[in-house]
Amino acid sequence: MPDHGIHFIHIPKNAGTSIQELTKRLGDGCFLSYHGHGTHPTVLANQPDASDQLIILRDPIDRFCSAVRYGLQEAARYGTDHGDDEMVQQARGMGINEFVESLRAVVDSPPGASLDARQRFVVSEVLNTEHRVGPLRPEWKWTFCTQLVWYAPGQRVALFDSLQDDFELLFRSRGQPPPQHVRANTTPMDLGDLNAASRAWLSGIYRHDVDLYHRYKGMGQHQRLGLTMGA
Repeated sequence: MPDHGIHFIHIPKNAGTSIQELTKRLGDGCFLSYHGHGTHPTVLANQPDASDQLIILRDPIDRFCSAVRYGLQEAARYGTDHGDDEMVQQARGMGINEFVESLRAVVDSPPGASLDARQRFVVSEVLNTEHRVGPLRPEWKWTFCTQLVWYAPGQRVALFDSLQDDFELLFRSRGQPPPQHVRANTTPMDLGDLNAASRAWLSGIYRHDVDLYHRYKGMGQHQRLGLTMGA
């Protein structure tokens, strides 16, 4: 009988696509059930036998930069959904620090303030109009909103930067061969180094994510994954 005892919730930009592909590849032989971006942990836990959950946490600043890389790459390749040529041109010449500066200007602007093309592009990338997580509609899109939206106390937690080791241990604990080449998909694009001012501002914006990530990074692997030391 298939063992689907652990329910994996996919936090965007945190290697969830790799785990989705893993569950598909293993089929009924996999003990993981995949749940997409719109899954709220409390709503899921109310379903029968769905309280045992797993998420992957990522350094919030690294996650933000990955989301920016993806957005700029897509804009350069396909343009934007808004058909604003000036926005597309601004996106093609933008680096990571310029993106942060424009986002900061938008956040600090009064409602109804006039925005330049670069700021309009950032708004189109970040501000949410349709993404939901269960009953919630976060202010920012899935790729930019806080990871806390998908977090609930008691979940098993793997870390993005120790993905292979975490999943090898998890599979061994279930008596299954460890999966090979569990890795995060990356978006190769040189945006320049994040400067100190950008990093400090993002650390403030994502301060609760930063605290959560470092709390789990400071835990032992068995404790994070909800395993006994003999597993």
